[in-house]
Amino acid sequence: MSSTHLDEIAAVLKRAEAAAYERGKADAKRELLEFLGQKDAQIGAAPKPQQHDTTRVPPQQQPAEGRQRAPKGIARQLAMRAMYCAKAGMTAADILSHADSDHEKMVKPASMRSELRNGKKDGLYIDNNGEWFLTDTAKIRIEAESQALEGQPSASESNNNGGKSNEAALDIEWE
Repeated sequence: MSSTHLDEIAAVLKRAEAAAYERGKADAKRELLEFLGQKDAQIGAAPKPQQHDTTRVPPQQQPAEGRQRAPKGIARQLAMRAMYCAKAGMTAADILSHADSDHEKMVKPASMRSELRNGKKDGLYIDNNGEWFLTDTAKIRIEAESQALEGQPSASESNNNGGKSNEAALDIEWE
């Protein structure tokens, strides 16, 4: 065989391979269109791009109608007030059941659990198998703040404010 015959055979094989490849692409495209429910679409036509609704937020990310976030610090205020008044340990659900104001009622269970974990790191709470207690340091802090609210400056206020009362330090409503 001469090299020209080999070149012709190689060219024929290349054309056959290219034709088979194109038929395979067409078959795959047709099967995909059928799978997508577009059986009557033409094989040569490009599939229609799917329209995505970019204005719709997934349900788990949509805020509830009229729902607002609880103000910053309200979970700590609620936890400290509820545990200070309690005679036994409290769960996160127990603490939430002591919510009095509209802002306190906005605190979600996950936020309260987060507050309890963070307060434990800050040395305010003790966890005993899911029951939470105030530390002695936290009790002293609350008592000092309640004295400040009654008009008697705490030691920290007399040093920082020249004896003036800081009523916004810890807004605790007593039962």
